[in-house]
Amino acid sequence: MEVNKWEKNLERYGITNKQFEKEKKELSKKFKKEASDSDVTWSLFNKLLIKSVSDFQKLSSIYYDMAIFLNEEGRNSSDMKGLSAKMKLLDFKQNGIEKVRWVASAGARTCKKCESLNGKVFLMDEALEKIPLLVKDCKNLDDGCRCCWVAVIE
Repeated sequence: MEVNKWEKNLERYGITNKQFEKEKKELSKKFKKEASDSDVTWSLFNKLLIKSVSDFQKLSSIYYDMAIFLNEEGRNSSDMKGLSAKMKLLDFKQNGIEKVRWVASAGARTCKKCESLNGKVFLMDEALEKIPLLVKDCKNLDDGCRCCWVAVIE
């Protein structure tokens, strides 16, 4: 049996092929038809979120992978990318970081909105408020935007 790409990527989170197949059987029973690999992957991502509820760093990674997954499926990924950024900021905040800097990626993938904020420093609460606006306004979000928040250490 061929292992799909996402089954392989889930291994990073400790999900084995055996667990993937078990989840597929359970979902198939629930759906009363064979569950697609996409449905299984999405279900496992959601279980990982629940399992990682207090680990903002891990949540950021899971949400980011969910965004990539949605993008590859041709679906809107902005909510997941926004949640990934929010979890990263909450991780910084939990670790005592009070300020963050917006870093726009270099090159053609940077939209005007992200570029206009490049290098700007924000207080943590202000950054947490701006996430939905940044995600909503980014013109390259589903096309590989690499912009991100970085901690400012003084």
